[in-house]
Amino acid sequence: AWGSPEACSTPLFRQYQRQLARRGIQLRVIWTGCPRCLLLVYRPERLERQLNAPAVRALLLREGYPAQGGLEAMLETLGRRLNQGDFPHEVGLFLGYPPEDVEGFRLHRGRDYKLSGCWKVYSDVERARQPLYTTGGEERSGMGFTIMESFMDKVTVRSAPGKGTRVTMRRRVLPRPAGR
Repeated sequence: AWGSPEACSTPLFRQYQRQLARRGIQLRVIWTGCPRCLLLVYRPERLERQLNAPAVRALLLREGYPAQGGLEAMLETLGRRLNQGDFPHEVGLFLGYPPEDVEGFRLHRGRDYKLSGCWKVYSDVERARQPLYTTGGEERSGMGFTIMESFMDKVTVRSAPGKGTRVTMRRRVLPRPAGR
């Protein structure tokens, strides 16, 4: 979530942090710049479990994240990398995106994806389109593409490497009755 740097240092912000902490949720400023700050809202034990998954861990280690030190060390490293100027692609791992899609984004520089919804999909489109698909454990669910499909009469996705992706959504719209 994005906020303003001023809002992230107010007594109200600290009050929100305390209220969320009572429920096991952390609200942390991981980057501050003008005119915004980047907030991470997370449950520490779930995020740590997610970041310790073998494929995720391997990508983080390759990007220079510490092998020791736990979640705090990883969050501090993410904050430092955000302050270096280039937006680190591995932030998607902290948000629960599939590691193969985070790696695909890095390799393809954000282009040539198969599907774009909550994240850019480079690997398994059918898995990403499944209702309630999540990489974050049973407590989280992703509904973006499924919700789009539920509102449309027909959705087609065509993707070709090097050419991009075309999503066509069709919906029949009935004319309004007279007098409305």
